Amino acid sequence: MKKILMTVLLFASFNVQAEVKHKIENLNRINFDSKTLEVEYQIGGGCESHTTEIELVAVPTESKNIANLRVDIYDVTPKEDFCEALLYQTASVNLQVKLKELLKADPNNDIYYAELLLPKVRLNPASLLPF
Repeated sequence: MKKILMTVLLFASFNVQAEVKHKIENLNRINFDSKTLEVEYQIGGGCESHTTEIELVAVPTESKNIANLRVDIYDVTPKEDFCEALLYQTASVNLQVKLKELLKADPNNDIYYAELLLPKVRLNPASLLPF
């Protein structure tokens, strides 16, 4: 009886799935007006709902007065999405709010300005041609 119960518990634990986060390395479009960051990217899927998470990550710097902040973008689904449609996702975030939250974590900082490290933008050379 113990062996059957252990097998059932083990099987049940494998069926519990957490959300899946895929880091977006290339963007199709990016717009930043010094406050709001808007992005567009492509990802495969189509069977699950997709949401976007945008995070600021402090990157070490030699100057105590400059904050280097990497912008990490994640596509999040409730579980792995194995469908093969090509999805175009857009998202925007107020980076001033995120920056304030990040700086509140260290009230003794002496930051004069922040440098944002944005993800790469993938360009199609044909889209740059005038004709």
